[in-house]
Amino acid sequence: MNQLAGNGIHLLGTRLDAIRALVQSMPPAVAAQALGYTSECAEDHAIQAGATWATYASHRHQARRA
Repeated sequence: MNQLAGNGIHLLGTRLDAIRALVQSMPPAVAAQALGYTSECAEDHAIQAGATWATYASHRHQARRA
């Protein structure tokens, strides 16, 4: 970790980017459980990332057909 920070890689920003990418690819509640976060925290990250899960069920239904 110190080597990454020493090379100018911002660890907090990188971690936040990874969490936000994750909550865009799966429901925030699932990501929260996997990471040990509260669902409220994961929902906040999803909102910041611009993720919307309002149509999640319809997307799953379409994916099963394909």
